[in-house]
Amino acid sequence: MVKNAVDRRLTLAANGCKLTYTISAGYADYPSQADCYADLIARADEALYAAKMNGKQMACCYEPRMHGIKRERLGFSVKTIAQGVPGSFLIVQAGGKMKILFANRDAVSLFGCSDYVDLINFTGEHYVNLIHPEDQVSVQQQARKIVQDKFKAQVIQSRANNYPIDEFMRYRLVTRDGTEFPVIDISRLVHDEHYGEVFFTFLFRAGKKEFTAQADRKQE
Repeated sequence: MVKNAVDRRLTLAANGCKLTYTISAGYADYPSQADCYADLIARADEALYAAKMNGKQMACCYEPRMHGIKRERLGFSVKTIAQGVPGSFLIVQAGGKMKILFANRDAVSLFGCSDYVDLINFTGEHYVNLIHPEDQVSVQQQARKIVQDKFKAQVIQSRANNYPIDEFMRYRLVTRDGTEFPVIDISRLVHDEHYGEVFFTFLFRAGKKEFTAQADRKQE
């Protein structure tokens, strides 16, 4: 019953707006898992935290291994996690000029910008404006190919199995001061209910020798 309730997508109407939301739930059994009301609530509470740590719209029944899960473990905000990721991390929309939805501090610094607002002003919110002019068409074509040929073909299977779709690209970026350098782009294509298809992207500086070698192979 609990799992069936959690599986439903719920709506709330207020002030002329309709909001869609999901819930997570933790539950425990009396008397097999608790001797009194207080213990029952405590067990269900720990199961709820376990459910939230496994992702949204989850339901978990209490198990002894969940004992000790504390609220503090859920205290990391998305911003804190993203800023703690070692490397340049961005989230960009997969279509068009690839609108920038998020960039951590390392990514902002990589592009020679002072902060996120500076990055948005420099790029006009579009990631394609960071790509070397000679590589822009190629990167956009690869992004479209990923969405059309892979995502659409595998989306049902991927979502069912929670199997990621990762892609690997090399191209050149241009910083705010005009500096050009090659990068290795490792992106994961995911579907977001608000933004549609988006790339979660890690960028790493590539050695010039390695980048040149690949360019030569493409020309051949």
